[in-house]
Amino acid sequence: MPLGKRAFLSIAPLAATLLPYFLCVARGLPLVNVGSWRSLNAIGHRLGGIGALLLPLVLVVREALTNTHAPGLLYGVTVATILMNLLFGVALIPSRFPAYDIPAARGLAVGTLYGLAFLGWSTTFRFGGQAWYAPIGRLSALVAAYAVAFSWSDAGQNIRCWQRGMYKTKLGRKWYLPFERSSLTQVFGSNLWRQPSADALDASLMTAWQGCAPTVFVALLGSSALLQLPYLLWGSAYTRSLTMACPALTRWATYQALAAVAANNFATFLVTLVVHSRLPLHHVAFYNVLVPLIPTLNIAAFCWRYPGMNIPLILQLLLRPPGAGCVEAMPAAWLS
Repeated sequence: MPLGKRAFLSIAPLAATLLPYFLCVARGLPLVNVGSWRSLNAIGHRLGGIGALLLPLVLVVREALTNTHAPGLLYGVTVATILMNLLFGVALIPSRFPAYDIPAARGLAVGTLYGLAFLGWSTTFRFGGQAWYAPIGRLSALVAAYAVAFSWSDAGQNIRCWQRGMYKTKLGRKWYLPFERSSLTQVFGSNLWRQPSADALDASLMTAWQGCAPTVFVALLGSSALLQLPYLLWGSAYTRSLTMACPALTRWATYQALAAVAANNFATFLVTLVVHSRLPLHHVAFYNVLVPLIPTLNIAAFCWRYPGMNIPLILQLLLRPPGAGCVEAMPAAWLS
C-alpha cells in the first residue's frame, strides 16, 4: 500500500475522534495565563500545563501515523512535563483553595490522583517489561486503586448532598468565609470522608448539578485505571507477556494513557478558571462531560485501525495472566 494512503487510513479515524481534544486545547491555551508569574509553583504549573495539553496529542498522532514508539527523549520530556504540571499543581492547592470547600478540594484531589495513575499506566506499558520498573509499576497500580476509591467517594458524597438539598442551585457568591489553609493530608486523605458544613457548601464553588453529573461520569470512566491491577500481581512478566501477545495494543495504549492524562488535567484546570472568573460554571460542566470522551472515542479509532479488534478482546488481552495461551490467532497487523 502506498505510504500516503497508509498514513491517511491510520490518521482518518483518529482525526475524527480527536475533535473534542482540539476543542479543549483551542479553548484552554488562551486561558492558561491565570495566576501570577511571581510564584515559582504557578510558573511551573502553567508551563507544565501547556506541555501536558500539547505533547500527548503529538505522541498520539505520531503513533497513528508511524505505528512505532516515540523516541525515548520525546517520551521522557512528555512524562517529565506532565509530572511537573501535577506536582506544582499539588503545591498550589493549600494556598489557593480554602479548607472548608471540601467538594472543590476533593475534586482537585481526584484529578491529581487520576493524572498520576494514568501517567503511571503509560510508563508501565512502555517500561513495565523491565525488572527495574516493577516497584514503580506496582506503586502506580496502588495509586490507581486509591484514585478510583477517592473518585467514587467524591461522587457518592456529592449525590448525598444533592439528595438532601444541601447544594445551592446557582454559583452566586463564593469563598466569602475567612480563608483556612488546608494541608495535603486533608486534601488527599481525610477529605475522603469529611463532610462540609451547610455554610461551607453555600460558600463553595460547587452547585447541585455541577457537583453530581460530572463527578459520576469521571468516576465511571476513571475506573478503567483499575486495569493496571494485573501488574500488581504479576509484575514485569505481565507487560512482557502482553507485548509478546499484541505489540500493537501495548504501543497504542502507551500514548492513549497520556491522552487520558491530558484530558484529566484539562478538566481539573477548568476549576481554576472558575476561581479566577475566566469561565462560566456551565461551560465547565460541559467540558467536564466532553473531556472524558476523548480516550473512549480513541478506542473506537483503534478498533477501526485493526479490523477484528474489539473492546472484549482488548479486555481479554489486558487481563490475561503471563504464560496464558493466545486469546485467538492474532492477525499479522496486530503483531507489528
